[in-house]
Amino acid sequence: MSKNLMIVESPNKTKTLLTFLDKSWDVIATTGHIRKMKGYDKKTLEPIWIVKKVLDKKQNAKVALTQEQTIEMIKRAAAKASNVYIATDPDREGEGIAWHVNEILDAKDKKKVKRITFNEVTPEVVHDAIKHPRRIDTDWVHAYFARLVLDQLVGYGLSGLLRSKLHAQSGGRVQSVALKFIYDREQEIKAFLEKHKDKWYKIAPTLVGFKKAVYLRELSPKEKGLRTYFLDEENNIVEKFNKDTVAEVAFQDEESAKKLVKSLSKDYEIYMVEKPRLKTSNPKAPFTTSAVNQAAIGLLGMTAGRVRGLLQQLFEGINIGGKHEALITYPRTDSTRISPTFISKAKLFIEKAYGKKEFIFRDWNNKAAKANKKNIQDAHEAIRVTDPFRTPDSLKSKIKPDEYRLYKIIWMRSVASLMGPSTSESIAIRLLNNGNKFLTHSSRVIVHGYRKVWSVDDDEGSTEKIDFSKFKIGDKLKLDKIDIKEGRKDPPPRFNQASLIKALEESGVGRPSTYNTMANVVVDRGYTYLEGRSYRMNPLGDEVAVNLEKNFPDIMNIEFTKALEEHLDKIADGDEAWKKWLESYTPKFQKELKTASEKKFDVIKPAEVLDEHGKPRLCPKCKSPLVERYSLKSHMKFIGCSAYPLCDFVEYPNNEKHHPQEILEELCPLCGSKLAYRYSHRDGKKFIACTGFPKCRYTRPANMTAAEYEQYKKDKASGKIKPTGKKASAKKVVAKKAPAKKPAKKK
Repeated sequence: MSKNLMIVESPNKTKTLLTFLDKSWDVIATTGHIRKMKGYDKKTLEPIWIVKKVLDKKQNAKVALTQEQTIEMIKRAAAKASNVYIATDPDREGEGIAWHVNEILDAKDKKKVKRITFNEVTPEVVHDAIKHPRRIDTDWVHAYFARLVLDQLVGYGLSGLLRSKLHAQSGGRVQSVALKFIYDREQEIKAFLEKHKDKWYKIAPTLVGFKKAVYLRELSPKEKGLRTYFLDEENNIVEKFNKDTVAEVAFQDEESAKKLVKSLSKDYEIYMVEKPRLKTSNPKAPFTTSAVNQAAIGLLGMTAGRVRGLLQQLFEGINIGGKHEALITYPRTDSTRISPTFISKAKLFIEKAYGKKEFIFRDWNNKAAKANKKNIQDAHEAIRVTDPFRTPDSLKSKIKPDEYRLYKIIWMRSVASLMGPSTSESIAIRLLNNGNKFLTHSSRVIVHGYRKVWSVDDDEGSTEKIDFSKFKIGDKLKLDKIDIKEGRKDPPPRFNQASLIKALEESGVGRPSTYNTMANVVVDRGYTYLEGRSYRMNPLGDEVAVNLEKNFPDIMNIEFTKALEEHLDKIADGDEAWKKWLESYTPKFQKELKTASEKKFDVIKPAEVLDEHGKPRLCPKCKSPLVERYSLKSHMKFIGCSAYPLCDFVEYPNNEKHHPQEILEELCPLCGSKLAYRYSHRDGKKFIACTGFPKCRYTRPANMTAAEYEQYKKDKASGKIKPTGKKASAKKVVAKKAPAKKPAKKK
């Protein structure tokens, strides 16, 4: 019996599809791209495709097929099938892969081809897609071609130039503008700190039963000789006192603050309880790619790369009790709209779980984004769960911890987006102490609405949770403690991965499919590093940013990069010819590239390392000055000799020669000796080890408890956690066979 053939990208997706497609279907995966662009014809701009006959280093030779083998498998399966449904992802990249699959088929098999797409891997959606096939969209394919040619034109050109001039790894239209965002913010911070050098001192009295300090709003006329600053709500210094603009009184020196503290008594008397103010808040729209990245990075502490991998797994399907099931919709989207089918399901769930009054229909159709003149493609739905009845608690014991945590916030956002508003009540009380006026606020939720589901970013955390309505004028509150806090106006915050993705989206730079790459590549190339979660510039990154800005103003121009994305959108919509646009841009870029290759690039010298007396530290080997350097391998700062490569001395910041051993109270589970923090001599990373070394070789990561590490090893051994990174190389030992005995010679 001839069968229907469905071709998808991911082997993982095939497992999910085969759980509900009947026996008349075969499902196979391309495992990504089946051909690679080697280059393009300089005259016609047509891409030149090649088929790889060997695997990449990261691919498992026991499981993976080469592109050549994959193509043969697809052709054999298509020849046997009655219909060929190409169901690669519903984006330009997926359309490009569909085009490649169609191109490699024999002429007779191309007639069987039908293109289908689905936004979620569920029975009803997939079967509906099968009923409504279409042709491969050539406009989307041309936009895919244009992006490949553009990226190779700019990327290969800039990368070669940067390698020859600065020994930098690469450059490109996407990563270069991401670097510009981070570099420009660093320059803003430097300029800000030069301008705002004023420090201030605030008094912070905390009252008995209160968690937060009250703040000083107005000084008593009796207080004389105190040097003060008046600050507004954003900590800007205001020249004159004004009740409407001044939020807090601070002091120019610590002595003035101490003097006021001495004049205060232990009692703070209430002289006014303000009328309650009601504040209503509405739920946020369902997740876009940018928004889910911001939430997962900010709330869950994940990296952009980790978020991308988990989203893809939840979309394609994961093993739940022996059955593969897809949990969310397609994860690369800039749209906030959700389907009527999901709204109907969510209505049933919300009314059953929280009551009929809690459901409110909301038309999340991107009106707000379009009103702000954002360039929304709106090709797919928002990121939402496939079934609102599948609650996070029902999955907690069945899926991995990170899958659960990410699924939970997607489920909460999906359901909360169709619930009623929340109302909170805010009350302020004003207090007197020796004629000085203080203020504090309390806030409580009186109508929960959507907060019954979504409460992870509760914006009421800056106020007290005490019921102020029980207080009355004349009540005296006792002082618990009083602190003096030094401060200054904060500079603009450094970008982290979440805020960088948000800035890229708001500027119209990049697309949902490129946000993760843009957030990661500047670190991978050694141009920046993450300190905590914040990006910091490396000297090499400064050099690349400065020289690209000087020689390629368009590439580093945010508006120009935004315009490039808009050209690609126009090509995808059929409003612009892809070759004509590239032909107009290519000569200008090649001219800039040639001019830049003839110039000398600015090189920034590494910063010298100073000792405790402020004098340059000298290399213990050759007496040359020591300088700050950065490892592209470990993404860590270290100290090296300025005479490198003539002298190879290095010193890591966490090297034990410069850090005394920190003994822990915890005992080694193997030998009972005390454990201690140690530092790797290779990359300076911190870990926990037994003080009984070398007799006992127990070690574990510094960020894990003993129980967590044991569980991690069990999960890894059972296959729940897949090994990541490069394995330590080891020579394969092969037992030598004994030489065969020669037959005895006949006498």
